[in-house]
Order: sequence, then C-alpha cells, then structure tokens
Amino acid sequence: MSTDTPGAEEFGEEEAWDAARVRALDAKRTTDRELVSTALALKGEAAAGFTEVAHFDERPEVGWQGSTLVTREHRGHGLGAALKIANHVALAEYTGVERIYTWNAVENSWMLLINDRAGFATWAWVGLWKKRLA
Repeated sequence: MSTDTPGAEEFGEEEAWDAARVRALDAKRTTDRELVSTALALKGEAAAGFTEVAHFDERPEVGWQGSTLVTREHRGHGLGAALKIANHVALAEYTGVERIYTWNAVENSWMLLINDRAGFATWAWVGLWKKRLA
C-alpha cells in the first residue's frame, strides 16, 4: 500500500509491516504521548482503506492528518472521503481537537478532491525538489 499513491514510487521501496513493527510504532507513540484516531474500512477480513489523525497532549486542539489510503480495487466510490469525515467527526466529539492540518502532493488529484470534500482549505504551499547524484 505504501507505493500505491501518486508519486510514491519516487520515494523508495514498498514498506513491509508486520505485528512487531506495529507494536514498535505503538510503543513510540505512547512514549511521545501521541494519540492517534484511526478509521478503518474492512471488506470481509481485508482492509479496504484507512485514515489516521494524530494529536498530542501538549496541543490537544491541533490534529495532524496522517495517512489516508484506499486500496486500488475500492477507489472511486467515496470511501477515502467517508473515512476522513467519520474520523474527523469522532475527533470533534470525543477529543479536544478543533483543527486538523494535512498536506498532499499536487499530483495527487484524488486526495486533493477528498480534502476539498472533507472541508479542508488551502493554507500554504510547499515545494520539494530532488536531485539524483548517481
């Protein structure tokens, strides 16, 4: 899933996730006092998509939108937007999060549309350059 977003192939190999890696990430998040709200869609026993927002005790009113991904076979039906919106509604209801920041590559037109649908507004633009040395 890590190389299945527009432009992702430029940033490396596909990531391998197993139970040990998830436990290590959860332990780091606990140490960092990072709270994560995740919405997950299942098709049978397989993940069809997910989204996550992190927030921290130090600034409980601010959320940082993490990954949102819908598997290729489930795209085009509004699942990414539905997951994001459901997660944001839950955050507003059960936490002190008042605003969420997100970012996307300009070539990821699908996620930009989802962010528009979820109610995000452009706040800043950032550039990223890459130089191959070999």
